[in-house]
Amino acid sequence: MNVGKQIKLSPIILPYDATTTKLLWSSSNSKYAVVDSNGNVFAKKAGAGKTVTIFAKTTDGSNITSSIKLKINRILVKKITLKAPKTIKAGNKTKIKITINSDATNKTVKWSVNNKKYAKISSKGVLVTKKDSLSHRKTIIYR
Repeated sequence: MNVGKQIKLSPIILPYDATTTKLLWSSSNSKYAVVDSNGNVFAKKAGAGKTVTIFAKTTDGSNITSSIKLKINRILVKKITLKAPKTIKAGNKTKIKITINSDATNKTVKWSVNNKKYAKISSKGVLVTKKDSLSHRKTIIYR
């Protein structure tokens, strides 16, 4: 199941004519996934890449328990959009704006430049061109 999604578990209770069909639902780790009294399971972001066990226990005194293991899938980055000015004067800085698909589980970005002689970039996406790059009409490509 995917992070942020919900599924409904539909148990089969035997015998079919049982008078008490109410179940007590629980999760092996509520930090990763929670289950409500109707068997609806909701996967939390913290559970990405983890496996959680959902339990259903009878309430008629028979103490019968059943369980299912669910793997919580990470949602991968599908699209990245960068936005910055086309030109930056030597010695100036600009913040590169980044947009990542909103449902991605991990939106951590590692910024880098391919030639530190002409520019540097911070961990927050601030690009600084160096003054000595002025005499070298360089194109700085970001991606």
